[in-house]
Amino acid sequence: MKRPLLKISNLETGYDNLKVLHGIDMSVQEGALIAIIGPNGSGKSTAVKSVFGLTTHFKGKIRFQNKDLSKYKTHEIVRQGVAYVPQGRLVFDSLSVEENLDIGGYNLETETKKERKQRIFKLFPILKEKRKHQAGFLSGGQQQMLSIGRALMQEPKLLLLDEPSLGLDPKTQQLIFKTIKDINKAGTTVMMVEQNARQALKICSKAYIIEQGRIAAVGGPSLAKQKKVKELYLGG
Repeated sequence: MKRPLLKISNLETGYDNLKVLHGIDMSVQEGALIAIIGPNGSGKSTAVKSVFGLTTHFKGKIRFQNKDLSKYKTHEIVRQGVAYVPQGRLVFDSLSVEENLDIGGYNLETETKKERKQRIFKLFPILKEKRKHQAGFLSGGQQQMLSIGRALMQEPKLLLLDEPSLGLDPKTQQLIFKTIKDINKAGTTVMMVEQNARQALKICSKAYIIEQGRIAAVGGPSLAKQKKVKELYLGG
């Protein structure tokens, strides 16, 4: 049996003295698309932030490629092949689209940076069209594409996404979900926190439901057929 790319064991993390996660276990195989769903305030975002070293670590292990990430600082985690796109479409407003991507590939050789930008422009044609525009003038959906594109400049082995569809209109949400699926099909393992549980369950290979800082259920897209899941997260 293949060793998981990411394995979280008995993890307890939070912020300062506040514990949010209470002994969660997760296993992410290479090439998987993992969805994390659950009520607001349940600890979903804390789970991905913990992988990226942005929380207080109380107990447990986070092993990525069999290395204990809990011993690494965030910039060291990036070097291990993990990228994180936070909630809120954080872009450098005053810089151009292309300059934002350049920041994502700050440590790359010129030719490598150029090649990766071309791949991202192929993935998001609108970014190529607007590559000289200031990022602050992009639509919310375009800013989300830019945030994801900037993370992809490092060609991560694991892409962490925190609420990628939040605040977007339905048409743009569909485009973002399709792109996430395409990124995954191209070989990047994805771990995604998502408030749109219906769409997340449609595209994922595996899903975790977190409630009150604990794993409440684990399964695949078939979770959408469970009565409790339908009632609580899919509007019946």
